[in-house]
Amino acid sequence: MPPNIPGVNVFTDVLVVGAGPSGYMAALTLVRYGVDVRIIDKRPVRVQNGYASGLQPRTQEILQTLNLLEPLDTKGNRMSETAFWGPDHNGILSRCFVGPEVTSTTNFTHVLVADQGVTEAAFDDELKSRSHAVSRSMELVHYTYDSVADRQWPVTAYVRNYSSGAIEVWHTKYLIGDSGFRAYVQLQQKHLDKLDGNIPAGLVHPSIVLPENSTLLFEILQECLYEIMAPFDIEITRVSWISRYRIVQSIANRFVDFSQRVYLVGDACHTQSPKAGQSMNLGMLDSYNLTWKLSLVLKGMASPGLLETYQMERRYIANQFIEFDIKFAHLYLQKEALSSPEIFCTVWKQSHGFISGCSHRYLDGLLTRSSVRARINQAAKEPLTPGKRMHTMSLTRHMDGTVVDLLEDMPSNGRFHLFVFAGRLMTFAVFKALANSLASVGSPLTYFFKDGPARPEVFEHENIRQDDVRNRNHYLDLFLIHSSNHLEIELSKLPAPFSLWATRVYEDVDGIGHATHGVSERDGALALVRPDGVIGLVTSLQNPKGILDYLKDFMLEFSSGYDPFGAAFRDSSCSLGDSLG
Repeated sequence: MPPNIPGVNVFTDVLVVGAGPSGYMAALTLVRYGVDVRIIDKRPVRVQNGYASGLQPRTQEILQTLNLLEPLDTKGNRMSETAFWGPDHNGILSRCFVGPEVTSTTNFTHVLVADQGVTEAAFDDELKSRSHAVSRSMELVHYTYDSVADRQWPVTAYVRNYSSGAIEVWHTKYLIGDSGFRAYVQLQQKHLDKLDGNIPAGLVHPSIVLPENSTLLFEILQECLYEIMAPFDIEITRVSWISRYRIVQSIANRFVDFSQRVYLVGDACHTQSPKAGQSMNLGMLDSYNLTWKLSLVLKGMASPGLLETYQMERRYIANQFIEFDIKFAHLYLQKEALSSPEIFCTVWKQSHGFISGCSHRYLDGLLTRSSVRARINQAAKEPLTPGKRMHTMSLTRHMDGTVVDLLEDMPSNGRFHLFVFAGRLMTFAVFKALANSLASVGSPLTYFFKDGPARPEVFEHENIRQDDVRNRNHYLDLFLIHSSNHLEIELSKLPAPFSLWATRVYEDVDGIGHATHGVSERDGALALVRPDGVIGLVTSLQNPKGILDYLKDFMLEFSSGYDPFGAAFRDSSCSLGDSLG
């Protein structure tokens, strides 16, 4: 253990070690959630090119809610189809199959190819726009945990500052380790060589796989290319990045240490081959899963037990993928598979949904209630399913008649989202009863406020481009989605609380969104979506209490008999429901 050298002492609620994509995702989301966070990296500059390059559809959905997708899309390339090549009956290389790269139900029917340098630059710029930056040439050399000596800052990190040569002492409540924070168990190892560069054949950032015993000499690379691509001529005109890639398919026994204060994300807790393009994606999804939970705990709104779900959920997904990756990468070492592209094609087709990230599903637990108390058509394209991500919809916003993609109005803000699928029930008693319940003392919208508002607050309009200071006291957003003609409904006359959330009322034209999610327009449904976009609970319109019960299992209670809307306000605002119901 390094000595406690007198010098710089830094205090921060969360210290992120490693500015790879996972570390950047952790730091940026925590900043957005209003958490005090610092991020360090031992490299003097960020990655400029090479490394991971494929952003899968689910990752793109998340990046859209962070308003990061557009700058990446303008600098990257869209890979919409995949071709498999192999020797024909004469032994000549030929194309044997072409198919869509993405078959999942998503707006992003492509993999966005943007090398890690471009991705990190986008995160870097966004952090700087929020007055944060990576502290570079800083390396974690050791950390200790002592909750007795210092209950407020129980983790002490010793950080080597390569610029000054000093070891600084950083005090923090939680530590997140990204790449470089190696604490994993190796499963197996293979060596491959990898090159990114420019090849004048219409290919975008190709990955060239070479035999295990090859060197990195350019001449051998070119020679191997001639042999692989024959009878086609191909020449490398520029090499932008070249390295030997060591495949380590591995997973940590634990994603959190015994203190429940140090968490691993990305390559620090699982690694896999580059063949399915998942490492960067899985890592960023790790951070996206973890940080909203940390935010609620640090703000005193949720029990620390909430953090236990991070390992349970993310290790389960990592295990699934490594099992697939071992099988998929192993094909590259089999001569039989290399001479028969149909084998690759079959495995590739079977794994579409999982690789895209759109079919990931968490197991039943504290945050996932698999029991659905609503009529959901399981044959729908994307039926509401606890544990899976909420699929987006195209909706018409009441406020201005604008057709919007739901993700545009769901910025990553660390809040839960309560979706009310009201179908054609806006004039029925069931809708009035739901409004009464959501405007009552036991409303999940306000039950966990630390300090109840003096009077009902109007929810201000926000989207992915407007998220800085709006609605910071809310922990749950309300979305009302119906299939009636929005021109026939007066927003100001909606019963509370919907009248206060007028910017979140939408018409689902022709009920397409309802049908996609398996919701009947005659029955409707409630869906509680977690801050990471994953559905936690699905229940009927008659069971809003189920939403509150779900939240009570991990949220800390502050209200005691406080009536947020007031009986007089609630009764008067329900006159519309009385007249229509």
